[in-house]
Parts: sequence; structure tokens; C-alpha cells
Amino acid sequence: MKNQYLKLILVLLSATAWSQDKIYKKGGEIVKARITEVGTDEIKYRIFNNQSGPMYSLDKNRIIKVVYENRQVEIYQSNLKDPNLHADQAN
Repeated sequence: MKNQYLKLILVLLSATAWSQDKIYKKGGEIVKARITEVGTDEIKYRIFNNQSGPMYSLDKNRIIKVVYENRQVEIYQSNLKDPNLHADQAN
């Protein structure tokens, strides 16, 4: 019986470990957050440990990628700064 309770606790703890969104910023910082809005130029979020606290916004050009709680990944890369897209164009 103890073994079943232990398994249940481990399952619940592992589920809560993935219950936040992660914002990977340029420069290597990872922000654990609850994303509330994704706009055309910015993302609005609250810090995961303080969800009733202030709302922050971050420009998408300062973000590498976002991993949502359901493990969906969005990668942000400026197409204008990617030299591979403009390699065949003349000056």
C-alpha cells in the first residue's frame, strides 16, 4: 500500500514540475512564467512563483524560444537577421 502512495506522489510531483511555461532569453536566462498573452511584438507574462504579482512584457526579439506547459515549443528568430535567407540576393 505504501508503494502505491509513493508512486502517486511521484506522479503528482512530476506533473507540477512541467506546469509552468519557460521563456528562454538571449543571453542564457530562463524565466519560469505563466504566459498570459502573445502579441505580434511582445509576450506578456507573470513570474510563476508570484502569479498574483505584476505582469511583465518582453519583446520577442529578446527571446530565443518559449516552451509551454504542454511542451509545445515556439522558436523566435528574426527573418531579417538570418543571412541564409538573403544569400542569393544581389547588393
